[in-house]
Amino acid sequence: MSPSDLTLGDRLFVTLQHLLPQHALSALMYHLARCTWGPFKDTLINWFVAQFRVDMGRAVEPDPTAYPSFNAFFTRALQPEARPLAAEPALLCPADGVMSRCGSIRRGTLIQAKGHEFTAANLLGDAATAALFADGTYATIYLSPRDYHRVHMPMAGTLTSMRHIPGRLFSVNAVTARAVPGLFARNERVVCLFDTQAGPMALVLVGAIFVGSMETVWAGQVTPSRGSALAAGPRNTDPPGPRGRDGALQHGLHRHPAPAGRRPDLGPRPPARLAPAHGSGPGRALRAPLMGVPCRPLALLLAAALSWAMPAAAQAGPDPKAPPQPVAEVDLNRYLGRWYEIARLPNFFQRNCARDTTADYALRPDGQVSVTNRCVSTSGEEDRAEGVARVVDPQSRARLEVSFVSLFGVRLFWGDYWIIGLGKDYDYVLIGTPSRRWGWILARNPHPPEASIQAWLAEMAAQGYDPAQFQRSPQSQRARPLP
Repeated sequence: MSPSDLTLGDRLFVTLQHLLPQHALSALMYHLARCTWGPFKDTLINWFVAQFRVDMGRAVEPDPTAYPSFNAFFTRALQPEARPLAAEPALLCPADGVMSRCGSIRRGTLIQAKGHEFTAANLLGDAATAALFADGTYATIYLSPRDYHRVHMPMAGTLTSMRHIPGRLFSVNAVTARAVPGLFARNERVVCLFDTQAGPMALVLVGAIFVGSMETVWAGQVTPSRGSALAAGPRNTDPPGPRGRDGALQHGLHRHPAPAGRRPDLGPRPPARLAPAHGSGPGRALRAPLMGVPCRPLALLLAAALSWAMPAAAQAGPDPKAPPQPVAEVDLNRYLGRWYEIARLPNFFQRNCARDTTADYALRPDGQVSVTNRCVSTSGEEDRAEGVARVVDPQSRARLEVSFVSLFGVRLFWGDYWIIGLGKDYDYVLIGTPSRRWGWILARNPHPPEASIQAWLAEMAAQGYDPAQFQRSPQSQRARPLP
């Protein structure tokens, strides 16, 4: 997806980031994250776990309320067996996350997103350091809010220098990467250079808004800055130990000549996971092979992202960074009517819905679609929400937006509503969003066979959703016409 594909909502989101006092907000979050007052930190942690579906099962301390502060929870340690090592790895994946880009460095440039490049010299802070990685390779690993936020050495090496480079604190998500030129070389970052058996390697921790604090085991807290620049080295480092925390992205460079020919930019990759070093114990950061396959040394690691190549054989499953794929065509006349909710991803606006959730669609004179959502609440009363949907892709009519807020007759806060799966007889529909934050399975029959539900969940999995995250929606009613 190129910058020209950004929606109006995407552009407003990025514009807002330019206007916000990024460092002031991050400083406020820094102090809030270290608040130890029980009611506040427990509420914040529990909300975060539910909102981002954080898996606490592999944490050394699985009880969210046991952490003394939100920051302690955010940088929590994993159980030693949570991330097993690959056999005889050439290079281990140093962080949990999604590999958004990897490829070869050509003419000193790296690819940030389709239509955007940036230079190794700008990322690392000087041309001399960048020259070490000429014709090398790179990878970028994005650490999302739900991920484990410690970074580990991908291979043994000796720290030769560390540099703190002040900068902005834009978000580092996919939308911002497509919209802000040179994003990773503009954000605040910590550049760590190592000598390894395979040659020089750079690991770059890149901060982001609300995630501007970074520390290393050799220098302690680096950001928020205690000065304009920090340096450290030399120091021997081994793969098992933690190297950094809290970085939104990590980038790594490793000197490894690439084969001649066209530039191989591999694009986004499935989620990468860490594996613990043998003998690591509680409180130690973990590391793991990328998709269970040893990584070949590459030239560059980027903040909150890492740089190295992944064998083509490991490419499997849906692209986690690309949005779900809407269906080719929707007949709105056949789509209208009543649908019964079969399953959904947990969300705050349906938190009081206990059973019998339905959605009714009807065509309006202006060509838009009226939306009426109903459910029986936990108190036994009927909850009802009225909204309007509009088509944003007239060709397929599979991408819509819906609003449930009106002010003086003007609809506000439009949200994405994408039809990403549809029965040929319009007997079921799968609803998703570009971020996969929301998802629903609806059917004309309130009690479809279990085999059908499993097939629909498998379709959701093919679109990049986690079927295990969906919760069933009880239906006590029979199929009935609109009231």
